[in-house]
Amino acid sequence: FLVVLDTLLMAPPETEVQVDWRLFGNEGHFGYRPAMPGECVWRSLFAPVVRRPDDTSPSDPEPPAYVNVERFNMLLAPRFRWLARGSASIEAQRADYHHVFTTHVRVIHPGIEEALHGLGGTLRAGLSLGVHKRVWNPGTAEYQGSRSLPTCEGYIEAARRAIKRLEARCARKVTNLFLATDDAAAPAAFQRAFGGTDGPRLHVRPNVSRATGGLNADGTLNEVHVASPHNPYTCGLQGAVDVVADALLLAACTALVHADSNVTSAASYANPKLEMMHVVDLLAVDPPSVGSAVACLPSHQESVLASSPLASAAAAVAARSAVRLPAWYVQPGYMAGERDGG
Repeated sequence: FLVVLDTLLMAPPETEVQVDWRLFGNEGHFGYRPAMPGECVWRSLFAPVVRRPDDTSPSDPEPPAYVNVERFNMLLAPRFRWLARGSASIEAQRADYHHVFTTHVRVIHPGIEEALHGLGGTLRAGLSLGVHKRVWNPGTAEYQGSRSLPTCEGYIEAARRAIKRLEARCARKVTNLFLATDDAAAPAAFQRAFGGTDGPRLHVRPNVSRATGGLNADGTLNEVHVASPHNPYTCGLQGAVDVVADALLLAACTALVHADSNVTSAASYANPKLEMMHVVDLLAVDPPSVGSAVACLPSHQESVLASSPLASAAAAVAARSAVRLPAWYVQPGYMAGERDGG
């Protein structure tokens, strides 16, 4: 999704742009397979994007093609996004990407449309806070600029602080709290914290695939979109529907509690007025060491991680955290190449 927005924004106006998101069938991540093999995932969710220069027509000879699968903007890279979150240029870029979004992105999937018209209308009508809670595993933690993800309790505390800030600024009560999450434990935790009648109404989309997190016995990540014999999750087209619906529902809120995530970047472009509240800034604490993050896992996940090849990397990260090296220091970890060349 972000590659599409980035390409449409960055490509010169004389360049023809077409979106082709067909899967090979052997994807290790994000295997959002449509019902019919070979169908384009994008066209299952959105109207086709075909940007042609004014002086061309469909009958013109096929021009030389370049297949782009990368993002050009460094603000779309997880760690740089963290370092630059206070940049004065972000708001202008959000406006630029929002223009691309409104010009070229039109939802056609009925499931997404239903969510946007139903719950989306409720969120837009009130003073609404969105929370995007990522499931913890070594991969999602390594993608963070802080090299860590707060627990459910940390996100709940961040949400409480965000509610106070939003109510003080707007001089009225927050009416809706929307939780978008791939963490199986988060809905129940938020229900315990916000399920009463004296605060905002909690909204959590039902029947969404969510993961328990941590590492599987073979060292693969326990995450809904990761292909592994240990992951029982079905990552078909419905998974893509859920991600897009969550992103656009978060965009329907007034403010958003978030970590470093492509989902929340997409939400910020869909609604450039959405107030972005980073969870680490709300909690105002130094990033915890890997050891403290592991301590938040169920006991069986602790033992898996301790016996995995990541254990030595985790110890190195914890040691570096203790001396508080600068945030831009690339610490060894799952995404730094020890286990995965990507």
